[in-house]
Amino acid sequence: MNDAAATLNCSAAKITRLEKAALAICCLTLAALQGALAWNSSYVFNENGRIASGLMKLKHGDFSSFRVNPPLSDCVGAAPALFGKDVYSSEHKAMVFAPYGRLEYQAGEAFVRETPSHRLYLRLGRLATISFSLAGVFVCFFYGRFLFGSWAGLVAAFLWTFSPYVLGYGSTIGADVPSAVLALAAVGVFHYWLKTRSALALPLFGVTLGIAQLCKFTLLALYPLVFIMWTIDATVRRLRKRTTVRAVFVELRDLLVWGAGVSLLLINMGYLFGGTCKPLGEYQFRSRLLSGLPSPKESLSNTGNRFSDTTLGLLPVPLPEDYLLGIDAQRLDFERGLPSYRGGVWSARGWFSYYCYALALKLPLGVLALSGLAFGTFLFKRGRGACPDELVLWGTFFFLFLLISSQKGFSTHSRYILPALPFLFVAIGRLGANGNRARSSRLLRADRAVVAVLCAQTAFSCLASYPNAISYFNALTPIAARGIERPLGPEPRASTRVGRALERFDSAITSAAPCCLLDSNLDWGQDAYRLDAWVKSRDDVQEMKVCLWSNGDDLLKKTSPIYKTRVDAGKSPWLALSVNYLFDEQKNYRWLWEQRPVAVVGRTIYVYRLSTEDDDSEQAVKEPE
Repeated sequence: MNDAAATLNCSAAKITRLEKAALAICCLTLAALQGALAWNSSYVFNENGRIASGLMKLKHGDFSSFRVNPPLSDCVGAAPALFGKDVYSSEHKAMVFAPYGRLEYQAGEAFVRETPSHRLYLRLGRLATISFSLAGVFVCFFYGRFLFGSWAGLVAAFLWTFSPYVLGYGSTIGADVPSAVLALAAVGVFHYWLKTRSALALPLFGVTLGIAQLCKFTLLALYPLVFIMWTIDATVRRLRKRTTVRAVFVELRDLLVWGAGVSLLLINMGYLFGGTCKPLGEYQFRSRLLSGLPSPKESLSNTGNRFSDTTLGLLPVPLPEDYLLGIDAQRLDFERGLPSYRGGVWSARGWFSYYCYALALKLPLGVLALSGLAFGTFLFKRGRGACPDELVLWGTFFFLFLLISSQKGFSTHSRYILPALPFLFVAIGRLGANGNRARSSRLLRADRAVVAVLCAQTAFSCLASYPNAISYFNALTPIAARGIERPLGPEPRASTRVGRALERFDSAITSAAPCCLLDSNLDWGQDAYRLDAWVKSRDDVQEMKVCLWSNGDDLLKKTSPIYKTRVDAGKSPWLALSVNYLFDEQKNYRWLWEQRPVAVVGRTIYVYRLSTEDDDSEQAVKEPE
């Protein structure tokens, strides 16, 4: 029996008790780890705006806020707050969102300010969002099992469970993990249809593809991707005379109806058909791509439409108005560019190699080693029968990876690469799978032993840094940061030799991480409540000035009068500073680099005890712009 038939038979077989137990362990572990993060972490950047925007969409059908992402993740995160009695004051209801504004920031601030139970709704919204991460366990398992057998499925599910990217960003209300799950599900269902031509697979593909488009605009890339996959498959079958020209055209028709048609219907349903079929020429765009304006600077005050005087401008657009305007807003961000940081260097725009650099430092070493082994195995065609399936996985991974890397307007968030990662995990599962190659059972066991050891290293590395999932960096980080200037770290405090060694290792990564990457790669605002817990554990902190990322300053001021943020707040020997501000481009706090912090909370907040002279200086209280 060849490999393709073997995997089809394996996918049709019932799930064994061992597989069920392994899946249950993965799900319970992921739910426990993410649940604790979701419950205890503070708001990450603009997470309050996502909840407020989701409420606008669910309660009023207004999709004009947070247009740069489709509405699904916001709505799921805001759903628990929809039933709260102290949510959504009159100010929220009266708030009018300008067609091209980013007033979700204003909405988020109002949500926190006027909702007494806002932290409860944040926690419940995050718990609702964790359902996407749990679904990812099953999607990884069943896709890997279908292609390469049970071992491959379990490896893929395990790597998903212990991925710092999934743990960290999946425990927040955001679009990154949901888009990764739906991308894998859509491609997986389409791949299943290519191999089986099941009558139910194609409509299911249309549904998953449509839901994927409601997660993130990046997944528009799935349309050309699946068309390329189908074209290659149809061409090969035609050359081998396994199909007729008429059958090929029938498949194309079915693909357009059930794939594109159903997904398009779901996109419109997700936006309640708002502005659907509006003529293209009646839109007002701001991005240079769609407006035709000569430069991004002119889009600050002007709008345009390069199609308004053309025949295309008369055509109705079968998409919701806010969906198309969201694509325009997202494109505008990349055209304008944003200050980007990598390896101690600031740039007005991004780098093509940014995501390679980021993944090399933010993926566990076990995953990096497994990726090299899996790709090397694929290149040397060990196991020719499964090569087409591996080509789909590696082709999709590199297609998404290169597409995302090509957007060089700014390089700030390595989390954007998340939609490509589950394809890597499933491809890794091929190592040591049944039918991998015609070798002895002893060598196959050796292969699996190597995979098991590297998977164990991945889990250990992830758990050892917990709860610093968002700020996770691997052991290569101190090497990458060698030669880059950095501030002093805290004095080691461990009393035992082993404790001091572990503390030095963690301190090396903590001090090296901001030399390499900043913003959501390190400090996204998640540790404000951990700082509050640290302050409460001490008796010598009577007043503290805080300068934190996201809305951490306002959150702490609500909890205790100890925290001060204004310049005229009085003399305070304590300062808590976000690492993003410590390394900011303007070097406002570079004078602090020569002082040793008392502690670093969660790898992201540097706590200093200043002298009276330092506190009287203008530098000590200067607020970031």
